[in-house]
Amino acid sequence: MFKKCPFGFGSKKNSIAAAQEVALSNERKVELSYQNEAKLINYINLTQESLTELASAVHVVDQVLDRIVDAFYAQVLKVPELRAIIDRESTLPVMKKNMRNYLHQLFAAPIDEEYVEYRKLVGRVHERIQLKPHWYIGAYQILNELIIPTLVHHYHHDPQKLSRMIVAYNGKVNFDSQIILEEYFSTYVNKIQDIVDRLKTTQMELTSLSQELAAFTQQSQASFEEASAVAQTVIEDLNSTLTESRDVYVRSQHSSQLMESMVESSQGMLDQMQVAMRQVEKLTESSRNINAMVQTIGTISGQTNLLALNAAIEAARAGDHGRGFSVVANEVRVLADGSKQASQEITSQVGESLNNIDTVITQLASISSYTENFYTQTEQTTEEIVLVMNSLQKSMNSFQENIQALNTIMRMLEEMNHVTEQIATMACKLVEISDEVTRL
Repeated sequence: MFKKCPFGFGSKKNSIAAAQEVALSNERKVELSYQNEAKLINYINLTQESLTELASAVHVVDQVLDRIVDAFYAQVLKVPELRAIIDRESTLPVMKKNMRNYLHQLFAAPIDEEYVEYRKLVGRVHERIQLKPHWYIGAYQILNELIIPTLVHHYHHDPQKLSRMIVAYNGKVNFDSQIILEEYFSTYVNKIQDIVDRLKTTQMELTSLSQELAAFTQQSQASFEEASAVAQTVIEDLNSTLTESRDVYVRSQHSSQLMESMVESSQGMLDQMQVAMRQVEKLTESSRNINAMVQTIGTISGQTNLLALNAAIEAARAGDHGRGFSVVANEVRVLADGSKQASQEITSQVGESLNNIDTVITQLASISSYTENFYTQTEQTTEEIVLVMNSLQKSMNSFQENIQALNTIMRMLEEMNHVTEQIATMACKLVEISDEVTRL
């Protein structure tokens, strides 16, 4: 098959005798199983006798076949559109070979089912390669100008035979062109119908998709609005939490300042307690020194009393001469007894003071320990408050970032909602276009 040639038809029979034998073996009427083509043959009065008449001229045409084909394509190649088809679909030598075979078969081949089917194939090929009908019909005019003068030149001595020959040639050309054009337009219409069917299918699918898209956009819009409302609520909650966190942070700062002040006060108290402890220790040491001195005085008083007693004894022994000395000794003994009694009382008071001082030292040590523990706990509490403040600061920063992110999400949701509305509008327009296509 010559699928790329507008006019090429192959044949294995090349001799005049074979063509005439085939034509003469048939009856006068050409019989076909294709009813429309058979009616066309009868309508244009294309008989076996006319086909036999045409086949008898095959040797005349074959003699000048190359010249006819060369002249034909010289004319065809003047048209850029036809040249482009040849370059795109085949080559010039192949096209010329196909044309020679077609012209030979135009005169020699009988009209049967294979002949008709092959012409239909040519029509489908012409439609596929987009050879416009007016170029195809015009090509027969070129062939007529090349073939008919050849027949006239050869059969001019027999006008009746020439007349029958030209009528048979025109009839077969007419038959070929109608079969080819009918198949061309039938194929073209089938393609158009196929396109229409696909358009209808596409329109139905488009309508369905548009309706689904419209429903989806409505759902999406509702979802966007719901998400936007939720995001707005979350933002309000975050703002409220952020405000509360800032209040807590401010109160924590105040508490931290108070704790720092307490730490400083505790440190001052601890320093003062330590100073007081040192002073009490010095007082204790002084009291002990006084006690030692008092004990020394008591010892001296005892010894003085003993010496006064001895002096009184010696004065008594001296009689009148020692009476004055005895009075002095007695006074000394009285003074010694008073000093001893005073020393004992001072020792008692100093001991009691030492006991009180020991009690004060114990209490001061307890207070110092309590103050030191309070200082330590206050310092730890201050550190914990600082940690809490840092954590609050991080939380507030995180809240702020979340609020910014949610604001960005809300803007995106608004943009998506806007795009969804545009899509919904486009979907409605698609439905309208689909309805218009349906009405067409």
